[in-house]
Amino acid sequence: MFLGMTMYRIKQLTRGQSGSLESIIKENNRLVKDALTTLEKQRLEITQIQEDAMNAIHNIGVVRFNPFKETGGNQSFAVALTDKKNNGVIISSLYARERINVFAKPIENGQSSYTLTDEEKAALAQSKQ
Repeated sequence: MFLGMTMYRIKQLTRGQSGSLESIIKENNRLVKDALTTLEKQRLEITQIQEDAMNAIHNIGVVRFNPFKETGGNQSFAVALTDKKNNGVIISSLYARERINVFAKPIENGQSSYTLTDEEKAALAQSKQ
């Protein structure tokens, strides 16, 4: 009885397979090892993608303004571009009829080592929302 049940189970395990039970077990072990190797590679890739995503621009704040109240419209602007760690840059443009000035100020941990204008502060605050 026991031998018959064992033979039945072996046939069920090897159904549709060619070769001995030992070769089937070896092949399955190889497939499991390959799957584990692939899984580890994918885990490392996901970790790298997550790290890259933390450094990508996620937050944007834009403020348009008129620095010269007597002339023109809101042609000047301040743009804050920051990542998930609040690192990035503020780019400002001051528009005047005769010229345009462009400034860039680095942002680290939500702060700049340079003095920020009210408009730049507003753009940075907007990017944190």
